[in-house]
Amino acid sequence: MDEELVAFIRSLRPPYRTGVISNAWPEARHWLENKRRAADAFDHIVISAEVGVTKTDPRIFHLALDGLGVTPKESVIIDDFAENIKAASEIGMHTILFRDPEQTISELRQLLSINE
Repeated sequence: MDEELVAFIRSLRPPYRTGVISNAWPEARHWLENKRRAADAFDHIVISAEVGVTKTDPRIFHLALDGLGVTPKESVIIDDFAENIKAASEIGMHTILFRDPEQTISELRQLLSINE
């Protein structure tokens, strides 16, 4: 998880609600909370090992959307795997394919109409 991107995500709260969907191992939540100290940047965290479904399954996206209280059209997903982006797009989510922090933040600012 990139420091610059996490800092930017923190800056979005409020008014935006933020979340994580991770195809991760059972201890990932502990890692995010205690080792990485990034959990505070997010309103909702969905870990595949905890819910029994992984990205690209639409159910994992709906779990995250429900947890945040938003619709697909009100959401943006950032991911570094094209297949995850495609799956999220198919249910109506806005998407950004992560290549590097600067590109991702720039695209997210543009999508949210946030001036630098």
